[in-house]
Amino acid sequence: MTKFVDENGNEIAQTQKGKNPSQNIEGYEIITTKTDDKGNIIYVYRKKPDSTKVVTKFVDEKGNTIAENENGKKAKKDIKGYEFVKTETDKDGNIVHIYKKKENTSKVVTKFVDEKGIQSRK
Repeated sequence: MTKFVDENGNEIAQTQKGKNPSQNIEGYEIITTKTDDKGNIIYVYRKKPDSTKVVTKFVDEKGNTIAENENGKKAKKDIKGYEFVKTETDKDGNIVHIYKKKENTSKVVTKFVDEKGIQSRK
């Protein structure tokens, strides 16, 4: 037998006799194939995200929002004070661009001057 189920085990297409290939099921994408203890093939699918509701998020490594979310699939962008790390897709199909805070590489220089603005040699 070949079964076609969603992630919760609910049948989403008619079970077929014998060993059959996976099917293209409208609105679903295949995520794994299993074989049960009786030798039945079980194709597990998940619902495809509605691409009209996809959001692109810009977060730091702790998941904190660092720039406003944008509707649709958007490319990474430059964000002041942060450097891009990677892009992931969450369980809802949203695009998540992950950034880390840039290290402060500026050099602090201390100068000693008198009341007249003349630099001391210290």
